This record gives sequence, C-alpha cells and structure tokens, in this order.
Amino acid sequence: MSVLRPQDKEDLDGNNKNKIFGPSCKRHKRLSVYNNSINGTQLSQEQRSQDEEDLEATTQNFTTSLKCLKNVDHYNSKSSEQLQEQEDSAAGILQWVTVKNFMCHDHLNFTFSPNINFVQGRNGSGKSAIASAVVVGLGGTARDTNRGKNTQGLVKYGKQTATIEIALKNTGKEAFKHELYGDTIIVERKIQIKGGGGYKIKAKNGSVVSVKKDEVQRMLDHFNIQVDNPITILNQDMSRDFLNTADSKGLYKFFLKATQLQQMKDDYNHLQKALKISSDIIQNRKEHLPLLKKEVDEQRTQYEFSVSLNDKRKKLHELRKELVWAMIIQAEKEEVASHKELERHESSVKAVQDKISSYATKSEEEQNLYRKIQEELNNISSKIKGLSSKVKKAREDMVDAKMKHKDKQMQFNTAERKIQNIQKEISVLKEAVERDYN
Repeated sequence: MSVLRPQDKEDLDGNNKNKIFGPSCKRHKRLSVYNNSINGTQLSQEQRSQDEEDLEATTQNFTTSLKCLKNVDHYNSKSSEQLQEQEDSAAGILQWVTVKNFMCHDHLNFTFSPNINFVQGRNGSGKSAIASAVVVGLGGTARDTNRGKNTQGLVKYGKQTATIEIALKNTGKEAFKHELYGDTIIVERKIQIKGGGGYKIKAKNGSVVSVKKDEVQRMLDHFNIQVDNPITILNQDMSRDFLNTADSKGLYKFFLKATQLQQMKDDYNHLQKALKISSDIIQNRKEHLPLLKKEVDEQRTQYEFSVSLNDKRKKLHELRKELVWAMIIQAEKEEVASHKELERHESSVKAVQDKISSYATKSEEEQNLYRKIQEELNNISSKIKGLSSKVKKAREDMVDAKMKHKDKQMQFNTAERKIQNIQKEISVLKEAVERDYN
C-alpha cells in the first residue's frame, strides 16, 4: 500500500502557520510516496531482522505522525469559513491528475483529497504509475521514476502517444501569475513513442498560456516543488534501497541528494569552471584591450566621418530641393511672361486682321470704280461708232473723251497702283504675323 501526500497539514495556532507532515512535523511542501512492501525478494535472517526493526521504527514514526495529525483536532473549534480560507491560500497543491496510455493505464483520472491520500491495490495495478505520472508530468525524466531510461518507455504498449494532465491549485498570496492562470494551473505533457512531445500550460478555463518547459520550471521553483528530490517523492525502488542500505556512504549519498547538497556541489563545480573560463576570457580581453582601444578610436573616427558625411548628404538633399523649387518658380515666372507676350501678339494679330479687312474693303471699292469707268468707256465707244453724223463733233467730243479717258486712265492707274501697294502691305503684314506666330 502507498501513501501520497500532496500537501502539508497546516498548524493553525495563532498567526504562526506551522505545517504538520509525516513523522517529524517539519515545515516543508512535500509529496512523498512510502512503500511498506518488498515483493519477490529473498532476505537473509539478519536482513529480515533489520527489516523488522525498520518496519517497527517506521510503524512508530507513522504512529507519531497520526498523533501529530490528531493534534489538529484541537483547532476544530475554528469556523468552517476560516478553514476554507486557509485551504484556499495553499497554492501549489495537487488537485487531480489524468493519464491516457501511460504505463499500464488506458485512461485514469485521480482526484486528490485536500490532506492525505491513500492508494491501495494489487501489485502491478498501477499505484506507482500515479506518482510517476506526477513526476513526469511536471518535467521529470524516466530516470527520476526508476521506471526506465527514457520517457518513450512509459507509453503503454501498442500505443503511439501518452498524455498526462496535472492540475495544481493557484490561489492565495503565493499564487503564480494568477492574472494569467486563475485559480488552477493545468500542466499537460504529451510523450510520443517515436520521441519528442511537448508541454501545454493552461489556465483554469482551458486556454493555453505557454508551451515552454521553462514556464513549468519557473512554476515549480515558485511553489518550491522538486520532483527529483527523494524527500519530495520517495518511490518504491528508492525506499527499498534506503531501507536495505546499511552502508554509510550510500546513506550519505541519499542525504546529499535529498537535501540537494549534491546538486549544489555540482552547481558549485560548474560555476567554478565557468568562473575560470570567464577569468581566462577577461585576461585575454585585457591583453587585447590596447588593440581594441585603437580599433575603437579608428571606428570612432570613421563614425564621425560618416556622421559628417550624412550631414552633408542631408544638406545636399535640402539644396537640391531648394534648386527644384527655384526652377519651378522661374518656370512659373516665364510662363506668366509668355502668357502676357501671347496676349500682346494676339492683340497685334487682331489689329493686322482689322487692317487687312479695311484694305480689302477699299480694294473692292476701287475695283467697283474701275468696272464702272470701264463700262462708261465702253458706252462712249459705242456712241462714237453709232454717231457717224456727229463724227466731227464726236471727234471733238472724242478729244474731250480722250482727255477724260486719259484722266480716267490716270485715275485707274493710280487706283491700280494703290491696289498693288495695298496687296504688298497685306503680304508684308501676313509675313509679319507668320513670323510672330513662329
């Protein structure tokens, strides 16, 4: 039969909250698994005597633990509200664990009671698998459970994936990121038979907050849960080795591991090596410091030059902008002048067109006058031919007519010259207009 202790029993004496747990009633958050049966092992008489003594000592310690627990009845006069408040403030307590295809279980949901949990069953029924699920689900390895060399071996035979879900209480002042997770933190771990897997750290409502193992480790550090510490979880094999070990060296190793002094020693040695490496690096950097300073000075000079170059580029860019705007302003001025010049030329063309129209009217009038004179001349010639009897008089009249004709001819010539002059002026004006447009 195994005993699972997911939380400590708190002493409610006054303002001091002394946690009562196990035979020594010490203040530690611990999850311990004690196994009091060793199956299939043939022991000698001395070993059996030693086992009987150890069993008797264990029984006495367990009796002492029960007496310590009975002392809690002293505080039953407290109100149920105060007890509930104390229970709600215990952050990091296991609430339930669910496993699928893990070790011998197809599907198992185990809900923890608030104080001490007793799990009993036949050998091989999966009692230790619950404790192993807690260890592995909270980031432990198969070696921490003494159930194999790798976590793939914990997947049930014939299955491809194992799933572990663990819920921890997250209330009170010691809650871990309560604004993200709420009153319960659910840690889900999947294990693939081919290797790999992953974590999902969920809030109470089931939403995934993180998928990083570092988040699980930060949570465990916050709650002071150490899944690889035998004081926290004492599995069946380790308890058997502990009870059967009479060697002081073995007990001392167990003590170092339980108090994490060995881990501290390993960390200290690792830090010493890291410190030596850092010291060597610092010394090496000191030797190269003059060269680095020289390089820094060169880089600073180049940087200052690049800064000045950038300033000049910015100034050049601004000057180019000013040049473009100056060209635009000049073009606008030229456009205004061109419009004015065009208007002036249009006015000149209109005046020339008016003159051309006037000269055309005058030319038409001269031509009408010329036709009229020509008609009169024709009429006079007809009269001269028709009036033979009046030849003399006609001659005289003819002389007069010739004189008139001469005068008219002179007028005609004058008018013709005027028309030619007008046509020349029209040609000159047309050429001037064409030159202006061109």
